[in-house]
Amino acid sequence: VVRAILLDPEARAGDDPKKMPQNFGRIRDLVQHHTAVYRGLECTRMPTRTWKKIGPMDFFFNERFSPHLPRNQPLAADDVFSFYPPNNPVPGMEILSPEHMIINTRGIESRMNALPGDERYLDVCNFEEYKQAALKGPENLVEWVSDRYLRGREDFDHKEYLLEMAAQLPQYLEDRSRSDNEDYRHHTHSFTLFLGYALLGEEFGVVR
Repeated sequence: VVRAILLDPEARAGDDPKKMPQNFGRIRDLVQHHTAVYRGLECTRMPTRTWKKIGPMDFFFNERFSPHLPRNQPLAADDVFSFYPPNNPVPGMEILSPEHMIINTRGIESRMNALPGDERYLDVCNFEEYKQAALKGPENLVEWVSDRYLRGREDFDHKEYLLEMAAQLPQYLEDRSRSDNEDYRHHTHSFTLFLGYALLGEEFGVVR
């Protein structure tokens, strides 16, 4: 029985990207998306804690990076339309809504902002290699992201646009290094936007 399940042709349809059906796979869960982003940067933990040492008098000062998660926490949703219970059926379909993985604008925004806006939060990650890949040129950076997150198995459908975005990162690094504002010198906006957009497509966003 186990062999029949594991070797079922439908289950193995995603083994070869060149032969898999176009509609094969499911949208990567949001938590899995964030976890995979951090794993690709070799983070030893989620980069949420502040890089500053918090003293006893700072107990109530909440200084940490919180991912932009959709407001759909169980028992804490902002409205009745932002959380679907596990047994909620999709209208007109015979599948449950969590399995259907409905994506709204909040989900897309969260995936686009997986990294914190300040590089100092990434002291538990290998963010330096990301920057060095950008300095070596657009082709090198896109290849670096592909190797890290796609394992070199696929090419990005939106590669040409990624190359245009990657070409602006070296200038961004140079501009921020000249800033008198210490916070801006550690700003990661362009890097967050590039990685978020790169991983928004089906190559990474769909689990097969």
